[in-house]
Amino acid sequence: MKIAVIVPVSPFEPERIILRSANHLIRITENLDAEIIYVIDDERMKKILSSFPVKVFCRNTSKGKRAGALNYAIQRVDADFIAIFDVDCLPEREFIEKCVEVLKSDESVAIASGCRKVLNEEDSLITKIISSEYAFFCDIYRLMNHFRSFIHFNGLIGVLRAEALKDKEFNEKVLCEDIEMMNRLVLEGYRAGLVNSKIKEEAPITLRDLINQRIRWCAGSLESLRFSREILKSPHSISFKLSWFATILSPFYSFLLSFLVPLYLWRLTRISKDWKDLLLRFFGLFVYGWIISFCAFIALFKKLFRRRIEWKALKRSE
Repeated sequence: MKIAVIVPVSPFEPERIILRSANHLIRITENLDAEIIYVIDDERMKKILSSFPVKVFCRNTSKGKRAGALNYAIQRVDADFIAIFDVDCLPEREFIEKCVEVLKSDESVAIASGCRKVLNEEDSLITKIISSEYAFFCDIYRLMNHFRSFIHFNGLIGVLRAEALKDKEFNEKVLCEDIEMMNRLVLEGYRAGLVNSKIKEEAPITLRDLINQRIRWCAGSLESLRFSREILKSPHSISFKLSWFATILSPFYSFLLSFLVPLYLWRLTRISKDWKDLLLRFFGLFVYGWIISFCAFIALFKKLFRRRIEWKALKRSE
Protein backbone atom coordinates (compact mmCIF):
# COMPACT_ATOMS: atom_id res chain seq x y z
CA MET A 1 0.00 0.00 0.00
CA LYS A 2 2.02 2.90 -1.30
CA ILE A 3 0.94 6.49 -0.76
CA ALA A 4 2.12 9.53 -2.69
CA VAL A 5 1.64 12.80 -0.78
CA ILE A 6 1.58 15.70 -3.25
CA VAL A 7 1.90 19.33 -2.19
CA PRO A 8 1.75 22.01 -4.92
CA VAL A 9 3.54 25.17 -3.81
CA SER A 10 2.79 28.65 -5.12
CA PRO A 11 5.85 30.85 -5.80
CA PHE A 12 4.35 33.40 -3.39
CA GLU A 13 4.41 31.15 -0.32
CA PRO A 14 6.56 32.33 2.63
CA GLU A 15 9.47 30.07 3.57
CA ARG A 16 8.12 29.47 7.08
CA ILE A 17 4.86 28.03 5.67
CA ILE A 18 6.80 25.56 3.51
CA LEU A 19 9.06 24.54 6.41
CA ARG A 20 6.05 24.05 8.71
CA SER A 21 4.38 21.87 6.09
CA ALA A 22 7.44 19.67 5.54
CA ASN A 23 8.05 19.14 9.26
CA HIS A 24 4.42 18.24 9.87
CA LEU A 25 3.96 15.84 6.93
CA ILE A 26 7.21 14.02 7.71
CA ARG A 27 6.04 13.54 11.29
CA ILE A 28 2.58 12.16 10.45
CA THR A 29 3.85 9.80 7.71
CA GLU A 30 6.82 8.32 9.57
CA ASN A 31 5.05 4.95 10.01
CA LEU A 32 3.57 4.84 6.50
CA ASP A 33 4.90 3.71 3.16
CA ALA A 34 4.59 7.25 1.90
CA GLU A 35 6.57 9.49 -0.41
CA ILE A 36 6.19 13.24 0.12
CA ILE A 37 6.45 15.30 -3.04
CA TYR A 38 6.56 19.08 -3.28
CA VAL A 39 5.87 20.59 -6.69
CA ILE A 40 7.50 23.98 -7.21
CA ASP A 41 7.70 26.35 -10.15
CA ASP A 42 11.00 28.00 -9.30
CA GLU A 43 14.44 26.46 -8.63
CA ARG A 44 15.06 29.02 -5.88
CA MET A 45 12.51 27.30 -3.67
CA LYS A 46 14.38 24.02 -3.90
CA LYS A 47 16.93 25.15 -1.30
CA ILE A 48 14.22 25.54 1.32
CA LEU A 49 13.45 21.79 1.18
CA SER A 50 16.98 20.54 0.56
CA SER A 51 17.49 19.32 4.15
CA PHE A 52 14.24 17.33 4.31
CA PRO A 53 13.68 13.68 3.24
CA VAL A 54 11.17 14.71 0.59
CA LYS A 55 11.13 14.67 -3.19
CA VAL A 56 10.97 17.99 -5.03
CA PHE A 57 9.64 18.32 -8.57
CA CYS A 58 10.60 21.61 -10.20
CA ARG A 59 8.55 22.46 -13.28
CA ASN A 60 10.37 25.71 -14.12
CA THR A 61 7.04 27.09 -15.30
CA SER A 62 3.77 28.21 -13.75
CA LYS A 63 1.71 26.87 -16.66
CA GLY A 64 -1.63 25.55 -15.47
CA LYS A 65 -0.90 26.83 -11.94
CA ARG A 66 -2.18 24.40 -9.27
CA ALA A 67 -3.82 22.08 -11.82
CA GLY A 68 -0.61 21.98 -13.85
CA ALA A 69 1.46 21.20 -10.75
CA LEU A 70 -0.85 18.33 -9.76
CA ASN A 71 -0.78 16.89 -13.28
CA TYR A 72 3.01 17.09 -13.37
CA ALA A 73 3.33 15.13 -10.12
CA ILE A 74 0.59 12.56 -10.69
CA GLN A 75 2.11 11.59 -14.04
CA ARG A 76 5.39 10.81 -12.28
CA VAL A 77 4.28 8.79 -9.26
CA ASP A 78 3.46 5.13 -8.84
CA ALA A 79 1.17 4.67 -5.86
CA ASP A 80 -2.04 3.03 -4.72
CA PHE A 81 -3.33 6.20 -3.08
CA ILE A 82 -2.63 9.86 -3.74
CA ALA A 83 -2.92 12.40 -0.95
CA ILE A 84 -3.26 16.04 -1.98
CA PHE A 85 -2.58 18.86 0.46
CA ASP A 86 -2.04 22.57 0.03
CA VAL A 87 1.11 23.90 1.64
CA ASP A 88 -0.81 25.50 4.53
CA CYS A 89 -2.64 22.24 5.40
CA LEU A 90 -1.86 20.43 8.65
CA PRO A 91 -3.82 17.15 8.75
CA GLU A 92 -4.21 15.34 12.07
CA ARG A 93 -1.79 12.51 12.78
CA GLU A 94 -4.09 9.63 11.76
CA PHE A 95 -5.81 11.50 8.95
CA ILE A 96 -4.18 9.61 6.07
CA GLU A 97 -4.68 6.18 7.67
CA LYS A 98 -8.37 6.87 8.30
CA CYS A 99 -8.85 8.04 4.71
CA VAL A 100 -7.19 4.90 3.36
CA GLU A 101 -9.45 2.73 5.55
CA VAL A 102 -12.55 4.34 4.02
CA LEU A 103 -11.20 3.95 0.48
CA LYS A 104 -10.41 0.28 1.11
CA SER A 105 -13.82 -0.45 2.62
CA ASP A 106 -15.94 1.21 -0.09
CA GLU A 107 -15.06 0.95 -3.79
CA SER A 108 -17.54 3.72 -4.65
CA VAL A 109 -15.47 6.32 -2.77
CA ALA A 110 -12.92 8.14 -4.93
CA ILE A 111 -11.76 10.60 -2.29
CA ALA A 112 -11.85 10.48 1.50
CA SER A 113 -11.28 13.57 3.59
CA GLY A 114 -12.32 15.27 6.78
CA CYS A 115 -13.72 18.51 8.12
CA ARG A 116 -11.62 21.66 8.00
CA LYS A 117 -10.48 23.70 10.97
CA VAL A 118 -9.10 27.23 10.79
CA LEU A 119 -5.47 27.36 11.87
CA ASN A 120 -5.31 31.16 12.17
CA GLU A 121 -8.69 31.61 13.83
CA GLU A 122 -7.56 34.42 16.14
CA ASP A 123 -6.05 36.60 13.40
CA SER A 124 -9.14 38.64 12.51
CA LEU A 125 -12.92 38.83 12.57
CA ILE A 126 -12.92 37.27 9.10
CA THR A 127 -11.03 34.18 10.28
CA LYS A 128 -13.44 33.80 13.23
CA ILE A 129 -16.41 33.91 10.86
CA ILE A 130 -14.83 31.36 8.52
CA SER A 131 -14.13 29.14 11.55
CA SER A 132 -17.85 29.27 12.35
CA GLU A 133 -18.67 28.48 8.72
CA TYR A 134 -16.38 25.43 8.84
CA ALA A 135 -18.14 24.18 11.98
CA PHE A 136 -21.50 24.55 10.20
CA PHE A 137 -20.29 22.70 7.10
CA CYS A 138 -18.76 19.95 9.20
CA ASP A 139 -22.25 19.17 10.50
CA ILE A 140 -23.63 19.34 6.93
CA TYR A 141 -20.90 16.95 5.74
CA ARG A 142 -21.78 14.45 8.46
CA LEU A 143 -25.42 14.55 7.41
CA MET A 144 -24.59 14.22 3.71
CA ASN A 145 -22.16 11.38 4.36
CA HIS A 146 -24.78 9.50 6.38
CA PHE A 147 -27.16 9.57 3.41
CA ARG A 148 -24.36 8.94 0.85
CA SER A 149 -25.10 12.30 -0.77
CA PHE A 150 -22.85 14.55 -2.81
CA ILE A 151 -19.92 16.06 -0.91
CA HIS A 152 -17.20 18.23 -2.39
CA PHE A 153 -13.96 18.84 -0.51
CA ASN A 154 -12.40 22.11 -1.65
CA GLY A 155 -9.13 21.61 -3.50
CA LEU A 156 -9.79 17.85 -3.53
CA ILE A 157 -7.69 17.95 -0.39
CA GLY A 158 -7.66 14.48 1.09
CA VAL A 159 -6.67 11.01 -0.08
CA LEU A 160 -7.74 9.78 -3.51
CA ARG A 161 -7.86 6.33 -5.02
CA ALA A 162 -5.07 6.36 -7.63
CA GLU A 163 -7.12 4.09 -9.88
CA ALA A 164 -9.86 6.75 -10.04
CA LEU A 165 -7.36 9.26 -11.45
CA LYS A 166 -5.98 6.86 -14.04
CA ASP A 167 -5.88 8.41 -17.53
CA LYS A 168 -7.22 11.69 -16.15
CA GLU A 169 -5.73 15.13 -15.87
CA PHE A 170 -6.87 18.16 -13.93
CA ASN A 171 -8.32 20.70 -16.32
CA GLU A 172 -5.81 23.56 -16.51
CA LYS A 173 -8.23 25.90 -18.30
CA VAL A 174 -10.98 26.13 -15.68
CA LEU A 175 -11.04 28.35 -12.60
CA CYS A 176 -11.57 25.53 -10.10
CA GLU A 177 -9.90 22.34 -11.24
CA ASP A 178 -11.00 20.52 -8.08
CA ILE A 179 -14.77 20.70 -8.59
CA GLU A 180 -14.35 20.00 -12.31
CA MET A 181 -12.44 16.79 -11.54
CA MET A 182 -14.96 15.83 -8.84
CA ASN A 183 -17.78 16.19 -11.35
CA ARG A 184 -16.03 13.81 -13.74
CA LEU A 185 -15.51 11.31 -10.94
CA VAL A 186 -19.19 11.55 -10.00
CA LEU A 187 -20.18 10.77 -13.59
CA GLU A 188 -18.14 7.57 -13.32
CA GLY A 189 -20.20 6.52 -10.28
CA TYR A 190 -17.82 7.69 -7.57
CA ARG A 191 -18.58 9.79 -4.51
CA ALA A 192 -16.67 11.35 -1.60
CA GLY A 193 -16.43 9.87 1.90
CA LEU A 194 -16.01 11.66 5.22
CA VAL A 195 -13.59 10.54 7.93
CA ASN A 196 -13.49 11.45 11.60
CA SER A 197 -10.27 13.42 11.38
CA LYS A 198 -9.67 17.08 10.62
CA ILE A 199 -7.33 19.24 8.57
CA LYS A 200 -6.15 22.58 9.86
CA GLU A 201 -5.59 25.26 7.23
CA GLU A 202 -5.16 29.00 7.04
CA ALA A 203 -8.20 31.09 6.15
CA PRO A 204 -8.24 34.49 4.40
CA ILE A 205 -7.46 37.25 6.89
CA THR A 206 -8.95 40.24 5.09
CA LEU A 207 -12.38 40.85 3.60
CA ARG A 208 -10.80 41.59 0.23
CA ASP A 209 -8.97 38.25 0.17
CA LEU A 210 -12.16 36.45 1.21
CA ILE A 211 -14.22 38.08 -1.53
CA ASN A 212 -11.58 37.41 -4.21
CA GLN A 213 -11.36 33.75 -3.17
CA ARG A 214 -15.11 33.19 -3.02
CA ILE A 215 -15.79 34.92 -6.35
CA ARG A 216 -13.42 32.42 -7.96
CA TRP A 217 -15.06 29.51 -6.11
CA CYS A 218 -18.52 30.71 -7.18
CA ALA A 219 -17.31 30.95 -10.77
CA GLY A 220 -16.18 27.32 -10.42
CA SER A 221 -19.71 26.40 -9.36
CA LEU A 222 -21.09 28.16 -12.43
CA GLU A 223 -18.68 26.21 -14.63
CA SER A 224 -20.00 23.02 -13.05
CA LEU A 225 -23.48 23.64 -14.41
CA ARG A 226 -22.35 22.32 -17.79
CA PHE A 227 -22.42 18.88 -16.16
CA SER A 228 -26.09 19.26 -15.17
CA ARG A 229 -27.61 17.14 -17.93
CA GLU A 230 -25.06 14.35 -17.47
CA ILE A 231 -25.59 14.37 -13.70
CA LEU A 232 -29.34 13.96 -14.22
CA LYS A 233 -28.69 10.98 -16.50
CA SER A 234 -26.13 9.39 -14.16
CA PRO A 235 -26.92 6.20 -12.20
CA HIS A 236 -26.81 8.03 -8.86
CA SER A 237 -29.92 8.18 -6.68
CA ILE A 238 -32.41 11.04 -6.89
CA SER A 239 -31.30 12.27 -3.46
CA PHE A 240 -27.66 12.32 -4.60
CA LYS A 241 -28.57 14.36 -7.70
CA LEU A 242 -30.62 16.79 -5.63
CA SER A 243 -27.73 17.21 -3.19
CA TRP A 244 -25.40 17.92 -6.15
CA PHE A 245 -27.64 20.74 -7.39
CA ALA A 246 -28.13 22.06 -3.85
CA THR A 247 -24.35 22.18 -3.33
CA ILE A 248 -23.48 23.74 -6.69
CA LEU A 249 -26.17 26.43 -6.41
CA SER A 250 -25.74 27.09 -2.68
CA PRO A 251 -23.79 30.37 -3.06
CA PHE A 252 -26.80 31.94 -4.78
CA TYR A 253 -29.19 31.23 -1.93
CA SER A 254 -26.78 31.37 1.01
CA PHE A 255 -28.25 34.75 2.05
CA LEU A 256 -31.47 32.86 2.87
CA LEU A 257 -29.53 30.57 5.18
CA SER A 258 -28.53 33.63 7.22
CA PHE A 259 -31.99 33.57 8.75
CA LEU A 260 -31.27 30.08 10.11
CA VAL A 261 -28.23 31.30 12.07
CA PRO A 262 -30.30 31.74 15.30
CA LEU A 263 -31.13 28.02 15.13
CA TYR A 264 -27.38 27.35 15.08
CA LEU A 265 -26.68 29.35 18.21
CA TRP A 266 -26.18 26.23 20.35
CA ARG A 267 -23.31 25.13 18.08
CA LEU A 268 -21.66 28.53 18.13
CA THR A 269 -21.63 28.51 21.94
CA ARG A 270 -19.46 25.39 21.83
CA ILE A 271 -16.71 27.05 19.76
CA SER A 272 -16.86 30.52 21.33
CA LYS A 273 -14.55 31.61 24.14
CA ASP A 274 -16.98 34.02 25.80
CA TRP A 275 -20.21 35.95 25.16
CA LYS A 276 -18.38 38.67 23.21
CA ASP A 277 -16.80 36.08 20.93
CA LEU A 278 -20.21 34.42 20.55
CA LEU A 279 -21.85 37.69 19.45
CA LEU A 280 -19.08 38.38 16.93
CA ARG A 281 -19.51 34.91 15.42
CA PHE A 282 -23.31 35.13 15.48
CA PHE A 283 -23.65 38.44 13.66
CA GLY A 284 -20.61 37.73 11.50
CA LEU A 285 -22.09 34.45 10.27
CA PHE A 286 -25.40 36.20 9.55
CA VAL A 287 -23.68 38.80 7.34
CA TYR A 288 -21.43 36.14 5.82
CA GLY A 289 -24.33 34.46 3.99
CA TRP A 290 -25.05 37.75 2.23
CA ILE A 291 -21.36 38.19 1.34
CA ILE A 292 -21.26 34.77 -0.33
CA SER A 293 -24.39 35.52 -2.37
CA PHE A 294 -22.85 38.87 -3.33
CA CYS A 295 -19.75 36.99 -4.55
CA ALA A 296 -21.96 34.54 -6.47
CA PHE A 297 -23.74 37.28 -8.38
CA ILE A 298 -20.46 39.11 -9.06
CA ALA A 299 -19.10 35.84 -10.49
CA LEU A 300 -22.25 35.44 -12.61
CA PHE A 301 -21.90 39.01 -13.90
CA LYS A 302 -18.26 38.45 -14.80
CA LYS A 303 -19.02 35.19 -16.59
CA LEU A 304 -21.93 36.69 -18.54
CA PHE A 305 -19.89 39.71 -19.64
CA ARG A 306 -16.68 37.71 -20.08
CA ARG A 307 -14.76 39.62 -17.46
CA ARG A 308 -11.58 37.98 -16.26
CA ILE A 309 -11.51 36.22 -12.89
CA GLU A 310 -8.01 35.63 -11.58
CA TRP A 311 -6.40 33.64 -8.80
CA LYS A 312 -4.79 35.97 -6.27
CA ALA A 313 -2.33 35.01 -3.54
CA LEU A 314 -3.72 35.25 0.00
CA LYS A 315 -2.03 37.23 2.70
CA ARG A 316 -0.58 34.74 5.21
CA SER A 317 -0.53 35.04 8.99
CA GLU A 318 2.60 36.46 10.53
